[in-house]
Amino acid sequence: QEVEKKLADISVLQGQSVDELIEQVREYREISEKVEENVKSQIVQNLISVIFTADQDRDFIIDPEEVDGLKQRLTSIEGVDFSEENFNKALVKAGFDPTQIDVKKGGYSIQAVIEVLRNLMDKDVADKDNIFTIQRKI
Repeated sequence: QEVEKKLADISVLQGQSVDELIEQVREYREISEKVEENVKSQIVQNLISVIFTADQDRDFIIDPEEVDGLKQRLTSIEGVDFSEENFNKALVKAGFDPTQIDVKKGGYSIQAVIEVLRNLMDKDVADKDNIFTIQRKI
């Protein structure tokens, strides 16, 4: 009620009705959500490109010698913060332990790494567990 009263006071000063102001806020939220989804889609495309670039021998496996380059590239993607710690945890959870890569096993399949990157799109992942956090610039 207090917020509505303040909104009503503001709208009177600006010559708008509270209903119009509330509608504008709702529209802004919808637009903001669409923009965020669009940004996420662009970031996912960048991530996939980065993963394929890290696969230097083009065998669709991120080999042990390619993992550090992948992490460096993931760190340098504009618009997101990359948590290497959460990336490693997600790999372990998916059955891939980055501390125990066996050259004989050939590293990680690109598909496995892409599955881990789904973390970005999963709304159920707690903020503290996010591998990627979208930087919000206002």
